[in-house]
Amino acid sequence: MLIRRPRRWEIADRDATAEESFMTRRELISGLSLGIGALALGGCRIDSNRASLEAELAATIPGVAPPFPFPRSRKFTLDRAETDELVAARYNNFYEFALDKDKVWQATERFVTHPWEVEVTGLCSKPTTFSLDDLLTRFPNEERLYRHRCVEAWAMAVPWSGVPLATVLERVEPRFDAKFVRFISFNRPKEAPGIDSQPW
Repeated sequence: MLIRRPRRWEIADRDATAEESFMTRRELISGLSLGIGALALGGCRIDSNRASLEAELAATIPGVAPPFPFPRSRKFTLDRAETDELVAARYNNFYEFALDKDKVWQATERFVTHPWEVEVTGLCSKPTTFSLDDLLTRFPNEERLYRHRCVEAWAMAVPWSGVPLATVLERVEPRFDAKFVRFISFNRPKEAPGIDSQPW
């Protein structure tokens, strides 16, 4: 039996701020900010700015193409509206490209995603290297609705497409003594300009 012993710096769940209280305060602050912003800028200026941002985004990020979109899973639902696509596409937390979250989407222009391979090795009976095409065509892909809440005080509710990890792991047959899955990312500084400047 596994007994989890909390570390000294951890607080009990009962002492943490309840999510509904956190969200209520957040909605109040968000509402105040939007109200003040609308008074200062005026509705017409916001709409015209949005149109130019959407045009810039459409020119930078390719549209949806087969095999997307995948069937949406009914097991994963949201208790709130999805984040505006324009916000979600322009605000990203990938330090490999930039420390400024509003600049990441522009810094990915040189990043090559095809061909792409995922190698699964270690304590498994059938270590395998999967191409991106393998993952898209040989596995049951699906779209899920997820809420992402970051310790840096931002959150999103967005669709997330891909292969369930359990399906990939079943294919490589983990051994009985395997306890963890470790992910190792890419290291291509010419394509990800922010990766060399990080403190780690």
